[in-house]
Amino acid sequence: MNGRLTWRNEPDETGLRSVGQRPRGRIVKVDGVDVLSVSPSGGGWARDLEGWYFVFSHPSDRKIASYNSLSTAGLFPTREAAQAAATAWYKARP
Repeated sequence: MNGRLTWRNEPDETGLRSVGQRPRGRIVKVDGVDVLSVSPSGGGWARDLEGWYFVFSHPSDRKIASYNSLSTAGLFPTREAAQAAATAWYKARP
């Protein structure tokens, strides 16, 4: 796949929202454009962390408008597992 994947941590919440902050996800840029994100399901103020999933969205990709791993793969047990699956999924797509 063309383009360099650059992962970064999702920024921390600020102010009062930081009190109930859920675990932070990861966001990936390809050539400077946000295309993938790994997010927790649950966690935070009043919910237990259930697992992790990834979402693909790219405004100029006409082959696949968006993709959510919950629809096919379900939840991953760790953020690292979801990140590895997201990277593999992105590299394997046409």
